[in-house]
Amino acid sequence: MAGGGQHTVSLDDAIEACRTTAMDMHMHYKETSLAGLATTVKIPLSSPAC
Repeated sequence: MAGGGQHTVSLDDAIEACRTTAMDMHMHYKETSLAGLATTVKIPLSSPAC
């Protein structure tokens, strides 16, 4: 943090960190159609206008 503002993380390390976090996270809190806004906000589905 005391450096010159140049901090890099490899793409592989970033993806691994995301994967590890997702594995540790309870499924109920993930962005799915099973919880959160997906189950509380009712949005009517309609066909797109032609």
